[in-house]
Amino acid sequence: MKQNHTMLVSKSPAPVRNQTIQNLRKAIVDGWFKPGQRLIERELCQLMGVSRTSVREALRHLEADGLIKVIPNRGTVVAVINVAEAREIYQIREVLEGLAIRLFAEHAETSQVADLVHAVEILKKSCLKGEIKNIIKAKNDFYNIIFEGCGNKLAHSFIKSLFIRIGFLRSLSLSLPGRPMESLQEIKLIVRAIEQRDPSAAETACRIHVKKAESNAIEVLQLQDEGP
Repeated sequence: MKQNHTMLVSKSPAPVRNQTIQNLRKAIVDGWFKPGQRLIERELCQLMGVSRTSVREALRHLEADGLIKVIPNRGTVVAVINVAEAREIYQIREVLEGLAIRLFAEHAETSQVADLVHAVEILKKSCLKGEIKNIIKAKNDFYNIIFEGCGNKLAHSFIKSLFIRIGFLRSLSLSLPGRPMESLQEIKLIVRAIEQRDPSAAETACRIHVKKAESNAIEVLQLQDEGP
């Protein structure tokens, strides 16, 4: 593992344990650690400047999240999402996000719709620059506004349990040439329907967007399975 000072954990203000979990989680979702890659405790301690106890605790959390697996005779590795698992995740995502966007179109305050429009402008700037990490952050911010404004706390809670794996799949989907700008156009259609207060059109546009993202992510996964 190459030394990366951006992963070093500061001792304040957040507890070291929480920062260690967040940094490791982000490194996996962002693709800094690749699927199937071994995670060696000693090297992680050096990388983040924390104790082995903190690293072990973080690894336990990430295993519960489904981001890593402990394999006999091999140790801890970054989990690999297969095509079947990806399809299941996208099925759930399509339903939950479609519902949330329908409810948002029905119930969101004018100020929340304005926040959504602003989030799309930020997303557009990230897409034009082509920086995947910033695109993913902008998309996460966009969906956070949707889920916070839809009025269904359970939908938000359920999607959060898949959030990390969705982030990983989103990275795969957006890695295909042309996909970021295509994704942006799909999101603009969602927002246009929301601005028109058309719940059905907003939900339909969302489901189309998720299905296209699924198609792209699975294409990348299949290419990875085939190897060079």
